[in-house]
Amino acid sequence: MRSREEKRVQIQTLLSEGYGASQISRKLGVAYNTVKLWEGRRTVVDKKRSGRPTAFSPTSKSQITRNLKEKIGGSVRKTLKKLNESARYQKKGKKISRAAVRNYAKKQKWGKTAYKRPKKQILTQKNIQDRLKFGETVKRTGYLGDDRRAQQKRSHILFTDETWLEVSPTGNRQNQRYYTADPKKIPKILTPKLGLKVMVAGGFCAQGVTKLHMVSGGTVNAAYYKDKILPLYIKSMKDPTLFPQQQKVTFQQDGAPAHTAKVTTKVLEALLLTVWGKGVWPGNSSDLNPLENL
Repeated sequence: MRSREEKRVQIQTLLSEGYGASQISRKLGVAYNTVKLWEGRRTVVDKKRSGRPTAFSPTSKSQITRNLKEKIGGSVRKTLKKLNESARYQKKGKKISRAAVRNYAKKQKWGKTAYKRPKKQILTQKNIQDRLKFGETVKRTGYLGDDRRAQQKRSHILFTDETWLEVSPTGNRQNQRYYTADPKKIPKILTPKLGLKVMVAGGFCAQGVTKLHMVSGGTVNAAYYKDKILPLYIKSMKDPTLFPQQQKVTFQQDGAPAHTAKVTTKVLEALLLTVWGKGVWPGNSSDLNPLENL
């Protein structure tokens, strides 16, 4: 390779000195066409080879993209059938494999993962109005600004909720496949005969989290909420490490019956708190509570 590059350098040097192609051919002992080939080149390095030809033409790639990318119900199998049964492929007598289509799609940024469509609850007209009203309230009361005061108000919100937690959940078995030639080697998922679920109550704010409360019996009525759960939240709201400025605390709870009961309302009114509860917090709006993602 080195000697070939040296020959090319000699050819270009002699050309720059005014020698003709025939003279250089005789002088260096190379073909006339070789001299003419390197006459117009700026480099003496070989061009990179195009490599192995791809299985798909630009038209086929465009069809695969059109049938799979951001297409509801798009499938490799359906795309393959369309390509192999198309008039263009039939005329050429060409057939491709499902693996070829799948591998091409996986090499594209949009084809690495096929996501399942998320579900979203359809909002009722009342729910929409409640959400708009809540948005106007937090804007009017100064929670949505960029200034320091608005940041402090947001950092002093205690979001609370109760939820069920399952002990020893099985998870999604679809995502726990195990490739092996011997099925006996597949590790089993150990689950209790009677699955145990526990209702847990808790809250969090910008500075940290409250303690968790395990609900005994699995149900929360007004008396249980007032006597067992609400004191936990009140204690957390008086904690200076969680809420440095007590006068700016905002307490959030949803519209569950135990939260809106008279005994609960009287306790909260006595504390002189800003409460986002029934009448302020929109119903059926678990997606607005960041605690749902914790």
